[in-house]
Amino acid sequence: LLSILPGNSKLQNGNCFGSKEEYQLYQAILRGFNRRLNELSRRMNLGEKLSSYTARHTWATTAYQKKCATGVICNALGHSSIKVTETYLKAFEQKEIDRTNRMIISYVKQEAEKANKNQNTLFNTL
Repeated sequence: LLSILPGNSKLQNGNCFGSKEEYQLYQAILRGFNRRLNELSRRMNLGEKLSSYTARHTWATTAYQKKCATGVICNALGHSSIKVTETYLKAFEQKEIDRTNRMIISYVKQEAEKANKNQNTLFNTL
């Protein structure tokens, strides 16, 4: 986004908004966007709130799951450091660990049930 902003993406006063008024305008537009996303969610009966953060989170999750480099995700999200992005992605890692653990537990249970059936079949033939 910075590349399309006036001033050829040069930051003024440490941010991409040249004045307090420009920042306030940005905030007003963002609030309107978030209201529209929530209205869309309501009309679609999604049962949860949507926001620009939801879109960022979904994008980052998808990029992470597709094995995109953390540095690329960091740059795309506009984080000040890769540490911020790594903190952001830790929640995704834990969800993946939890999902993998559930999958392994399910597999072990299925194999134990198969072994138990085979053992019962063996004992019944004796």
